[in-house]
Amino acid sequence: MGDTYAINHADLSKPTQFLHLGEVVKGTKYKLKDYTEKFETDKYGTRVDASELMLEQVDTHDLVKLVKEKRTTSPQSVANFLYGWGGTEQAFAVKKIRNFH
Repeated sequence: MGDTYAINHADLSKPTQFLHLGEVVKGTKYKLKDYTEKFETDKYGTRVDASELMLEQVDTHDLVKLVKEKRTTSPQSVANFLYGWGGTEQAFAVKKIRNFH
């Protein structure tokens, strides 16, 4: 069945998910697409595992790279706005790294 990858959520109350390439991360629209084993040398000359797991958003096919032991911000993050004028309110969300008018 292939290698198994552990996905940890930033919210520590959520359990680790153990998935294979092609499987969708529970609670998201991202599936595991590819894995690249990679090593780097840190400033002290120590060899560090910097392997990368690529995720793909199933609807838009946007890619997100996860690097081992590093936190990644989801491009699905949004800012929610509430605009009020003249007694009316309008709510809207803007995705991270998007412009709005």
